[in-house]
Order: sequence, then C-alpha cells, then structure tokens
Amino acid sequence: MKLRRINKFCIAQGESHEQLVDASFINQKDVIIFISNSGKTKEIISAALVAKENKAKIISITKLGASMLAELSDIVLYTSSLEGEFRSAAMTSRISQFCMVDALFAHCAYTDIDRSVRTLETTYRTFQKYKR
Repeated sequence: MKLRRINKFCIAQGESHEQLVDASFINQKDVIIFISNSGKTKEIISAALVAKENKAKIISITKLGASMLAELSDIVLYTSSLEGEFRSAAMTSRISQFCMVDALFAHCAYTDIDRSVRTLETTYRTFQKYKR
C-alpha cells in the first residue's frame, strides 16, 4: 500500500499459488521482493526460482546467514531477530521485516521526493473526502 500511495505499481501476494502465478509473468524489467525469515521457505524458493528464470531482479529480506533465497537474490537485505522456541507469531522477525519494508519505501519516495509528496497529497485528499 505504501508504494501504491506514491504511484509505484506494486502487488503484494501472501498466498503461495498466487506468488507462483505472478512470478510466471514477470520479466527483466520487474523487481520482486521476497520475505522469508529463514530464507528456506519452500514456497518462496519456488517462486524465486521462477522469477530468476524470467530474469527479474530479486530483492530478499531474510535473516543473516546463508540460505537458498539469499543465493537466488540480486540484493539481500539482512535482518536480525531473536526467535525463541516459543515463537509467538514470530514477532521479532516480523518487526525487523516491517522496518526493512519501511526503509525500502523511504528510499523509493526520496528518489523523487517532489513527485512523492504530490502523490501522497493526492491520496490524502481522496481519503479526506470519504472520512466520516
């Protein structure tokens, strides 16, 4: 949603079959971001392999250390988190991943800050019209 608010075409897929479908239709002009704490999630690796075959640029967000996802990626953004035996919804890894997504958004927004401000203002005005 953040990227869409600055008029960057973006699709977020949480379901593995949809990830494979989208990976099937991307090409060398596209960038795909995979998020996997372990870097070994079977479904993510499958989609990354398809994306690699289609020559898309792959950015991964994964924990520090060797993994198949890191090997397939053009850019690896490493996170650090301490997950204990009791992983209450993997909170620390998710927080690290959210921070990385925010950093990517900020980078994209700042590459053309004037345009980003205009598009954010446009969406803000749109939301204000329908606010109760």
